[in-house]
Parts: sequence; structure tokens; C-alpha cells
Amino acid sequence: MRRESQLRKRAGAAQRVATVRLGEHVAFTEQGVADAPAMPGVYLLYSHHRLIYIGLAPPGSTIRRCLAEHLRGERGACTAAATEFDYESSVCATRLYRHYMAIYLEATGGLIPECNDRQETYVWLSCMG
Repeated sequence: MRRESQLRKRAGAAQRVATVRLGEHVAFTEQGVADAPAMPGVYLLYSHHRLIYIGLAPPGSTIRRCLAEHLRGERGACTAAATEFDYESSVCATRLYRHYMAIYLEATGGLIPECNDRQETYVWLSCMG
């Protein structure tokens, strides 16, 4: 019984790891978005390999749904013009978002990605403690 429980835990961990993805960018197309996970997390939008947006799919939302909204232009022309994306799924999506944004802010001397809304970004950063 104990061994079976350990195997289930390992299988669950393997499934979670399989949905985490950071690496070579994915084309920002209907097919690329359809293949994104239906899980919360953080996603990065690029325009010709230049980071233009750091996005949050909080619990209750999914990376796939958020990316689809950007692709359809529902979140503005700036992000709809992205050419590729990347993501990292996480049950702690807001913490992960804060981590990514902190790294970007430090690297750029306090600038945010060009398509992120300044007020919205700072609200998320301030409400997360």
C-alpha cells in the first residue's frame, strides 16, 4: 500500500512537471495557444524574441484561456501583435508572477514590459505582500 502511494505521488509530480515549460519560444498562433496548458501560471509574450508582456493566469483562469484572449485582440493591440510565447504553469501563479516581474524590474531599472499596464502591474505586486 505504501509503495503504491509513493508511485502515485511520483506520477502526479511527473504530470505537474510535464506542464511546466520554459525554453524555446512557441509560435503565437491558434495551434500554439491550443497546445498551452489549461492551468494557472505565468506566460510571457514576445515580439520577434523581445519580451513585451508578462502575464498572469491566476487560479480560476488558465494560461490557454489568457493566451487566446490576447491572440484574438481582446486584451489590446499591443499583445495581439506578439509573435511567440512561453509559459510556466504553477498552482502558486501569483507568487510566480511576482518573481518574474521582480527579475524584469531589477534588470531594467524599474521599467515594465511595454505591453504591461503600469497600474495593473503595481496593483498585483502590492497586493501580494
